[in-house]
Amino acid sequence: MTTPVETDQLPPVTASAGSLASDALHAGRDFLNTQVLGSLFDFKSGEVEVPTSAHGHYGAAKGNSFLLLHDASNFQLFRSYDPVLTFITSDNNNASYWQDGPQKIYDLGHNNTLRFGETAAPVDVFGFDHDPTGRVVIYNETLPIVPDGQGGTLVGNIDFHGVALDPSRVSFVSQDLMLETHPSLVPLS
Repeated sequence: MTTPVETDQLPPVTASAGSLASDALHAGRDFLNTQVLGSLFDFKSGEVEVPTSAHGHYGAAKGNSFLLLHDASNFQLFRSYDPVLTFITSDNNNASYWQDGPQKIYDLGHNNTLRFGETAAPVDVFGFDHDPTGRVVIYNETLPIVPDGQGGTLVGNIDFHGVALDPSRVSFVSQDLMLETHPSLVPLS
C-alpha cells in the first residue's frame, strides 16, 4: 500500500520570480495541491475541466481546476467559494472572474484578457510577464495600481507576480447592469 503525498508539505518554490521555470514549478505544485485532497484515510481527488468556448461556471468545489486549451475562449466563473486554478494555455481568450473566492491564474498564452468584478478574495496571476499584449479589465470598482514589493504589481488584491504592469494595460469599466446579464458576456443557460 502506498501513502499519498501530503502536498501541503511540499517545499516552497524558490526559482526566481517571473521566470518560465518558476511559473511552471508554481503551477505544478498548485495543481497537485488541488488534485490530492484529504488525508490518508479520507483521500479525494480534485476535478479538472476543459471548458468550451462559451463556458460559464457558477461556483466551484474545492479542488477545481480549469484548463483553457482553445483559442478565443470566453471563460466565466461566477461566485466560486473555494480556491480555484485556471491554466490559460491558448491565445486571444477572455477569462472572467465575478465575485470569486481565492484564485490562482496561470497565463501561458498571448493576448489574453483577464476580467474581474467585485473581487474581494486574493487573486494571484502568474505568467502575465510573458503575455505583453495581455490586458486586465476591472468592472465596477477603481483600484490602486502599486508595486507588490516582490517585483510584481498589485491591482487592489490582484497580484500580478513578476511583472511591473503598465497602467495602460488596465481598464476600469462601470456597468449599471448585473454582470451576469451584461450583453457582452455569454449568458448562462
